[in-house]
Amino acid sequence: MVGMVRHGKSLSSLKHFLLQARDVIDSLDLDLDAARSALDELIQRLDSQKFHLAVLGQFKRGKSTLINALLGEPLLPTSVVPLTAIPTMIEFGEQHQVVAHYSDKADDEVFNPGSVEQACQLLAELVTEKGNPKNKRGIERVVLRAPCSLLRHQVVLIDTPGVGSTNVHNTSTTRDFLSQCDAAIFVVSADPPLTQQEAGFLSQVQEHVARIFFVMNKVDYLQDKQVVEALDFFRQALAESCAIEDPGIVFCVSARLALQARLKGDQTEFSASGLHVLEEHLEDFLLGDKVSVLCEAIGTKARAQVSDVLMQLEFSAKSARMPLDKLEKSLGIFDEKIGEIQTQRQIADDRLDGDERRAVAYLETEMEKLRTRTAKHLNELMQDIFRQMDEGKAKESLLSESLAKEVPGYFQHALTDMAHDVSSYIQGVLNERRDETDDLIVSIRKAAADIFDIPYRAPSASSVFKIDSRIYWDTHKWTPSYSPLPEGSLDRLLPARQRRRRLEKRWYSQVQALVEQNAETLRWEILQGLKKAFWSYRSSLDKRLSDTLYATHGAIRSALQRRKSHQEQVAGFVDKIDEAIAVLNDWMNSQPL
Repeated sequence: MVGMVRHGKSLSSLKHFLLQARDVIDSLDLDLDAARSALDELIQRLDSQKFHLAVLGQFKRGKSTLINALLGEPLLPTSVVPLTAIPTMIEFGEQHQVVAHYSDKADDEVFNPGSVEQACQLLAELVTEKGNPKNKRGIERVVLRAPCSLLRHQVVLIDTPGVGSTNVHNTSTTRDFLSQCDAAIFVVSADPPLTQQEAGFLSQVQEHVARIFFVMNKVDYLQDKQVVEALDFFRQALAESCAIEDPGIVFCVSARLALQARLKGDQTEFSASGLHVLEEHLEDFLLGDKVSVLCEAIGTKARAQVSDVLMQLEFSAKSARMPLDKLEKSLGIFDEKIGEIQTQRQIADDRLDGDERRAVAYLETEMEKLRTRTAKHLNELMQDIFRQMDEGKAKESLLSESLAKEVPGYFQHALTDMAHDVSSYIQGVLNERRDETDDLIVSIRKAAADIFDIPYRAPSASSVFKIDSRIYWDTHKWTPSYSPLPEGSLDRLLPARQRRRRLEKRWYSQVQALVEQNAETLRWEILQGLKKAFWSYRSSLDKRLSDTLYATHGAIRSALQRRKSHQEQVAGFVDKIDEAIAVLNDWMNSQPL
């Protein structure tokens, strides 16, 4: 009961401040529309009290199966086909319902499936690459409503695209979505317990969510001793790679067995799956700590907004009080500093141009390596079949069948690794440039604070720059011959050795064409993603610099203009700003860092 009172007080206090901060902003004759909109969004999130619990992890770790086990029904598609870049949000509903929200349509599309099977089939058509390739439908998100007791606690489970799948843009989409999440279930599996890519992603998750629940799935494939070893390795990896010394309980489960047990109504098997421990822990969390974690998440976002508003208000107040000649002199000094920073920005742009050229060269080098490896692999496969043909154990049709089977699996593995390597390279470059951008932003704010003698306020953390790329491959419609004559009609007229040479030449030519076709598709897709990533960085740099200059230089120039045109109104204007600063500072000083 004490906990409920404490959470209620925290929630009401935060709501009161957010409303107060918005009223303060409304009372000022300043352009603070961006801050006002951000506060309105936070108020809406707090009013709904819907807790966003994202299920995160690498592709094929069993995230969707885990959610199905929690729901008690196989509602989400769980095949090996990757999801599109569309998150599925699962909330409570008395009846099954699927709602598709479109990015370019005002009206949502509502479906009322008559069965679990129909709901799963419908979702597969909306959120998988097979059903909705490249998200050609233009869906922004999908909401699934289901009658699950866990969802009654105002929690929204979010099934996110897997990190590290063949669609590299899915990784970016999942990272972008983190800012909307309040907590996360991070799913790994026992073999291997944690990859380097997962560790990097997890470090980013830590920056955005207040609580992480770790789940090790697929433990039914291991013996008890192996589970202990996997857990030890996982905890060690968390400490070394993510600086997580105490992850709390790592829930060892078999989502597959849990779902099967629930469908059969077998409580003994369900208990053996380990899912009941996770369920009970989540129930306790949602009843006890959900509100405080939600308040923490919204409070953190509110602090960032208020800090930026305070900086702008402090510049306005200081500029309004300074003697006019001193204000103009200080502004001139600041103008010179901005000129120096613009020069640094131009140098950064030049370096970025070089980075982009080097990234393209890296892509071309890696593509050539991939072409060579792929051609060698497929040629070795053909040589083996040719040897069988020499021994009379195979026919030419086996070449077509074997290659048709081999190409999708090989390209999925080889091209995924290729895309991941290039994406990681570009992301690393842009993240280094992000640090340079942060330094430019800090230098503007520090210069303004020093020149006008006001407290320095650090900017909110910048986001990570990502590459957006998709990968597809072609299995090729194999034709044994390019000849207009029926298959083998011309070859039968030739000597055996010459027939063999023609056969090999024909098939090697087709394999080379297949390799080139798929490699070029991949190269083009990643190149577009590369260009988009660098363009996004430049756009983000322009916006962050523009926003910072507006909050500093713009606020000072606006105050100067007000001084010159409305001298008699300055005193009342400054009093209002002082009141606003006092209200916002009181709240900031009362909040834990």
